[in-house]
Amino acid sequence: MVYKIEYISHPFESTAFNPLEDGKTNFYAGNMSLAVCAAMIMDRSDVETLGDIHRLLYGKYLAGFEFEEYYLLPPLCILQTVDDDGMAVNAVYHNGLVYDPKLGVFTAEEYEKQNISVLNYTQIFIPEAYKGIDWKPYIPAEIQAEFEKDAELEKYFINLPVMEQSKILNYVHPFSKPSSFKENRNRAKPLTPVKIQQIISHIKSLASFPKTEKSAWEE
Repeated sequence: MVYKIEYISHPFESTAFNPLEDGKTNFYAGNMSLAVCAAMIMDRSDVETLGDIHRLLYGKYLAGFEFEEYYLLPPLCILQTVDDDGMAVNAVYHNGLVYDPKLGVFTAEEYEKQNISVLNYTQIFIPEAYKGIDWKPYIPAEIQAEFEKDAELEKYFINLPVMEQSKILNYVHPFSKPSSFKENRNRAKPLTPVKIQQIISHIKSLASFPKTEKSAWEE
């Protein structure tokens, strides 16, 4: 099954973004563009009856990553963008294409010419979107150092589906609280010793007890 974005055009008014104030409110509180982007990538009936976008995306998103370069983006994510007039909107990115509900559909190179600044992105975990994609998640140096101590654990990890690798590396574990939309992270920030231990312990638990059915978290 080939994953496709159902593009939706929506001429809504953007929200003014003021980085000196609580800009997150503009992106997340009653943000129509976020709801439209969710409808592009998920079941639209779910979105239409949803009062809280967070509830729909629970377990399906990893948020708050600072944007660096398009080639570093995961296969499927929602971009948080600001235009030259300081107006905040969202757009969907999937495998090299940007689906902006207000401006249209562009390649990443074309979108860079639209006077749009991408601030952050929210990774979306839908298995079909990761199939047949030449992408691998970034492995922090601290985790790679742990793998060098245990070749079998590294072998187990790299044989997992790339979406599962990404979830593990970004703390999306069963029964854990999903990352907040308001969290900001970047590659330069080192992992804490506690977080390193949590990630490695989780991989070891998966390797010791292979999952045979959906967990309660996935259900």
